[in-house]
Amino acid sequence: MLDHFRAHWTMRHEEAERSARALREKPGRAAGLIAAWSIARVADYLRRHGRRPLIIGEPGDAPTPHEEALLAILRELHAGRPDLAEMRATWLVPPYALAGLFSRAEPVAGLLPELRAA
Repeated sequence: MLDHFRAHWTMRHEEAERSARALREKPGRAAGLIAAWSIARVADYLRRHGRRPLIIGEPGDAPTPHEEALLAILRELHAGRPDLAEMRATWLVPPYALAGLFSRAEPVAGLLPELRAA
């Protein structure tokens, strides 16, 4: 999951397309299209509404604190705990941006089990 986010974060078309292609293969065409779309929307939203410039690693790097927060948000949304996701998210975006972040993250959060297996 994290390498897919990083590929979309870089805004390098080739990396984002390679990620989208991999997601269409596994977890599958429909889920992969949704995941790639959602990941790209989350990355764009965080670039525009982040509290500060986010530190995002390169593929294969250990997760940065910002990436850890994003992964925790996705886990909490998947588990149906929006209150905990909100606590994590306020570190990344201001309060006015929470709803926008969650609306973009919920589709990929719903696919977390499939993405972990991919």
